[in-house]
Amino acid sequence: MKERIKSAALFLLIVLSFLQTGMLWYSSPSYQENKPSYIQPPLIGNEQYNQIPLHERVAPFPIVVHRSGKPGWILPNEPAYRDFLNRLYQAQWDEPEPVVPQPKEWNHLYQKAVGVELQFTNDLPADAIDVMNREEISVSGINQISRIWIHGDSRGENTRLWLISDRERKVLESEIDFPEFNAWLAEVERKVQPVKPHFVTGKIPLDEEKDGKHSAFPSAVYLPDLPLTVRSYTYPLKQIKVEDIKWLFTDPNQIWTLPSEEGDTYTDGNRMLQHNQRKQTMVYRDLRSEPKTSSAAIELEILNQFMKTHNGWTGSYSLDRRIKEDNIHLYIFRLMVGGLPVYWPGEKEKGEAGPDTIRLKVSSDRVAEYHRSLRYLSSEPSDSQDALLPGMDTVIRELADRGLSLNQLRRLIPGYQLKVLRDHVRLEPVWIALKKNGESVLLIP
Repeated sequence: MKERIKSAALFLLIVLSFLQTGMLWYSSPSYQENKPSYIQPPLIGNEQYNQIPLHERVAPFPIVVHRSGKPGWILPNEPAYRDFLNRLYQAQWDEPEPVVPQPKEWNHLYQKAVGVELQFTNDLPADAIDVMNREEISVSGINQISRIWIHGDSRGENTRLWLISDRERKVLESEIDFPEFNAWLAEVERKVQPVKPHFVTGKIPLDEEKDGKHSAFPSAVYLPDLPLTVRSYTYPLKQIKVEDIKWLFTDPNQIWTLPSEEGDTYTDGNRMLQHNQRKQTMVYRDLRSEPKTSSAAIELEILNQFMKTHNGWTGSYSLDRRIKEDNIHLYIFRLMVGGLPVYWPGEKEKGEAGPDTIRLKVSSDRVAEYHRSLRYLSSEPSDSQDALLPGMDTVIRELADRGLSLNQLRRLIPGYQLKVLRDHVRLEPVWIALKKNGESVLLIP
């Protein structure tokens, strides 16, 4: 009898065990419910700025079209500018090889050739040229690229591309398959604005016998004879909330705050976010990064993807320059409005990021530092009107009044001076003189 009772009890326990297991299984959340909940990054900017391809973010400015000694330029707000960059991106290049241009070749380029000269605002790292074309391009023997010049050879048989380093006085040449290059030139011939070259090194025409012995290397800035019509803009200022930047941490709930007089610092031990309340700036640092560089093309792709994850491009930003700091690279992107670069004079005091720049450092495979203003321009201006930038004679006089000579300059371009006025900003057209020593001078009309 006892054995039957024991057997019945054991059977009952087994049945209850199965029932309990079934209830637990039924009441447990599914795999989908157990998956970690990831923080969706808040989108702080307008999606339209995410659509700008990387080859346009590093594009030179302006494009100067040469037509047998009659140059004219195309500014970035013109449809022909983007069309040309897209064609260049699709073109096929041979591997560039070093050449030493002779005076007769420089004379031909400036006085007789039909071609296109693309001037970088600041020199582009040579290993970033991959970004300008869909194919991988091997560039050696040159460190920085100042200009790209596409032209037919003196016999008009082939289209050639020159990668020019004004600082190193070197040229790499490549034969390029640029579909319908001559057709594109004919199409834009009536759209370009006439400009005149003012040579900052060398002169044209070169003395072939004299200058050939000294390896002449001419370069010019360009100015229109007549005043340039440019739009003046007023934009409302928007502001990024620090809470919207905390997505940079793996788990925003696992960070601690270190308060200070200027603003709070947030950290999870691996990353740090510093918020300056008074200046309305932020600096994010990845403390895990080690000082290690890669090619500029790879680093540019890494930081572009980083910015796109949260619509961090709050405007149309283009690469302004790259600087080596602490064995890694600092990339400075400058705001472009209406195709022209924006300068905020206050930035020059301490080299900080203002509403006109975003600064990023890349180390190996990650963004090591992200420095920006939390203030940015809204997508649409609240007001705009035509304004005139003075023509060549006035600009030359202004340079003289400032004690600047042409041979001190690297570029002379139209742009904007940004003035912050409480909850909005005003963009005033100015000429920007970029000196060879890296300084920029705003020539107020």
